[in-house]
Amino acid sequence: MQGKTKKKRKPKEYKDFITYEPELVIFLKKDEMDLAEENLKIIKALREKMMTVKELHDLYFDNASKTHKYTIKTIYKYLEKLEKAGLITVAGHRITEGGRIPERVYSRTAKVFLREYDELESQWWDTDESRAFSEKVKIAISDLLHCSEPDANTFHDLFKELLKNVYKTERTLLKKAKQSEKLAKLFSTIEFEEIYKLTIYIDIFTTLVQHPELLVQMRKAFDIK
Repeated sequence: MQGKTKKKRKPKEYKDFITYEPELVIFLKKDEMDLAEENLKIIKALREKMMTVKELHDLYFDNASKTHKYTIKTIYKYLEKLEKAGLITVAGHRITEGGRIPERVYSRTAKVFLREYDELESQWWDTDESRAFSEKVKIAISDLLHCSEPDANTFHDLFKELLKNVYKTERTLLKKAKQSEKLAKLFSTIEFEEIYKLTIYIDIFTTLVQHPELLVQMRKAFDIK
């Protein structure tokens, strides 16, 4: 005699009451960006939609062991830290069929998070570390292209000029990203950790297009005909 097939419960209907609209772009300080990366699963999930604590808790459900990696109390602690840092916020509440107590619905505070430009970091090219790094770059380029090595000071000056213009381009890009829905949409369609890579390539290519004289000076320094 065959056992009866257990019927799946029909998901309960619910209605969200949202009172918050996230900003297009928010710039984060290094510690805020680090916190976002530490809680990347939550940050990425909230990029797609607004969610309740239970839904966020279910992100950490392991199908193999049929248990959650963290308790819901731990998720609340994570959310409290993210909310305090201004990365997420309560966007409204959810009323579920048959439920008595409304559930909080969480949202990111912005569709896109970008690293804030750090003026101090832009001075890296004046450090001994930068000079040592440019020396390694110089050696690698000359060996790869089978050309002579330029004077260390000459190359470092070129390296420094390139970096200055790249950082200048980065500031322009980040400023425009906050004003341009097209750029914000572009950034919002890629993975959180890929945004940094994308901005690097955009900055370098834009700098070389805007300053072709840097390539001419590089070829001259390495004696490339």
